[in-house]
Amino acid sequence: MSEPIVPIWRELLAEFDGAADPQPFLDRLIQEAFRRPGEFELHLMLAERMFARGRDARGLAINGYVLACGDPHFRFRAHLQRADHFRRHGAFREAEADIEAARAIDPGSHWPVLAMAENLAQEGRVGERGDYIRAEYEGLRPESRAEIARHYAGWAAFDHFDRTRASPGWQPRRPGRVPALERAGMILLVKDEEDIIGQNLSHHYALGFRAFCILNNMSTDNTREIVSRFRDSHDDCFVLLVDDPVRGHYQADKMRVYAETLQRHAEIAGLRLDWLFFIDADEFIASDTSRPSSEQLSALERRLNDPDTRVMVMHWIHAASPQVLEEFGSEDDPFEKINVMRYRLLPLVPKVAYRVGFDYSLKNGNHFIEKLNDSLDSVVPVGCDDWYIYHFSLRSLSHVRKKIINGGHAFVGTRGLNDHGQHWRERYALFQKYGDRIISEVLEEHVRFVPSLHPP
Repeated sequence: MSEPIVPIWRELLAEFDGAADPQPFLDRLIQEAFRRPGEFELHLMLAERMFARGRDARGLAINGYVLACGDPHFRFRAHLQRADHFRRHGAFREAEADIEAARAIDPGSHWPVLAMAENLAQEGRVGERGDYIRAEYEGLRPESRAEIARHYAGWAAFDHFDRTRASPGWQPRRPGRVPALERAGMILLVKDEEDIIGQNLSHHYALGFRAFCILNNMSTDNTREIVSRFRDSHDDCFVLLVDDPVRGHYQADKMRVYAETLQRHAEIAGLRLDWLFFIDADEFIASDTSRPSSEQLSALERRLNDPDTRVMVMHWIHAASPQVLEEFGSEDDPFEKINVMRYRLLPLVPKVAYRVGFDYSLKNGNHFIEKLNDSLDSVVPVGCDDWYIYHFSLRSLSHVRKKIINGGHAFVGTRGLNDHGQHWRERYALFQKYGDRIISEVLEEHVRFVPSLHPP
């Protein structure tokens, strides 16, 4: 008998997190934990929910059970979980002791460093956080340096957005053309994106991009035809359209392959690429109205031409329609129809572009690089120059239905990525159980969620 797509306890966690009355699901989770004493992942997640519900004694007891196990990986995580609990209750010295215990288990990891940085910030010692990060950075493994750089860039972009987003009349802006982007390639993995792929390519063409690689992952709609029309009508562009026959969601692996392919193929056409950008069909690079467009264009041009800038980090600004849309069409302008923008840069999600020639490799789909051997300052958050990715993720009921089904199928068909795409696995399992009710709930929640951090 085959294993379920989602373990029963993960399905219960999804039900618990979305339930108006979560107690029945919590009771069942506790029963599952008793049945599975060696399922330490479940125990840590259960402790997390106990802490969230104010059941601190129960949470500490479950956490202590994991701390007593023989697996250093789970003890490491349990120390950091307890440190987070202590920090939230203002017990900073106790939190620090747990963080140091985690560091002793794995001194090259970024997680204790990030936990200590957060501890300093919550204790009111924000000014010490940057110095602490820089002091610890060189002693970390290359993959942990990359994670530190990701978070460090995120903090900077978040602070900048917090200051500028509140300016009167703030709006996203299509600012014009950046000449250096003519030497940049853009790689997109797409599936059934006919409602937005044309707008995406036209938008980034206007911004300056002239080299595109589109991996068409078995689309069943008009995505391929729209890309073909764009290619045929833009003689000054190099457009590599690839029919990707692999259903599984191996996004980072595919991006790595075609990062090299796009560079080599573009060279045959006489085009030298200095930068590679990795985005999705629902992501649009643009600036905002917080300062003159000319300044923003010049700032991005300088970044692209500066040899010391090797990685650029862009962050999502989440967007939603004012109300649930039945359909979003290929002629619709997302900036006009999906025009409710997040007031804070939360959740903080990065996307990455990198300078070619430095042996960078992607991880987490296309959200960041796998390893970093360069200095912390070589990674630049372009949000500090007012450039972001406007994320038009859930556009209509018909789009959400396709996305959940395609996401579920992709991850079901993907081997070796069991820890990736849990939200799509869980949504797909719920869709199989409840049908279109879940589609409506997902989009309705998104429409409510995006403006929820607007000021009163």
